[in-house]
Amino acid sequence: MRIFDLQGDEHFVGLETLTHVLHGVQRAIFVLVRDVLRLPSSKTLPAKIKKAFAIRCSVPKSGSYVIPLEFGESELSDLPPETSRYVADRLYEHLKALNIRQM
Repeated sequence: MRIFDLQGDEHFVGLETLTHVLHGVQRAIFVLVRDVLRLPSSKTLPAKIKKAFAIRCSVPKSGSYVIPLEFGESELSDLPPETSRYVADRLYEHLKALNIRQM
């Protein structure tokens, strides 16, 4: 996914912009997990599910602007391992449908 700040500078993105994007992606992941578990939106996700599907950011490789993201430690949530792959695939499909360009 490529993020542009309002100024259109490809080398810098404001902290607020990055924070909003990551928060939105996290919420989308939780919505997809909720769908897998068939939980109504009024029910709170269990803490172990939130922990298992929390986004983790890694340090970019030298010379790169790409921030690696990971989520979906199914073993922490007692969910089948394919749950993480399903959520990742659905997230990609939704972002693609929004016409968000990949890096």
